[in-house]
Amino acid sequence: MHGRNSPLPPVAKHLQRGCLSVQRDPDGRVYRHRLHSLAFKGEEAHGAQATWIVTAPVARAIAVLERFQPAD
Repeated sequence: MHGRNSPLPPVAKHLQRGCLSVQRDPDGRVYRHRLHSLAFKGEEAHGAQATWIVTAPVARAIAVLERFQPAD
């Protein structure tokens, strides 16, 4: 059960190759991963452009999926 202070996260769909970007510090270390996609929770049927900050494991999972996704 989700209470008032713990809402369900927005639902991301339609992930595409290149949906992840990273920000690096001056030494080149990644400090932020951003996921760009469509959000559907609370949005109309076509979704809305959205950006999320995600963790390193999520970024690695996206990289694996991109490796196995057929090229357009």
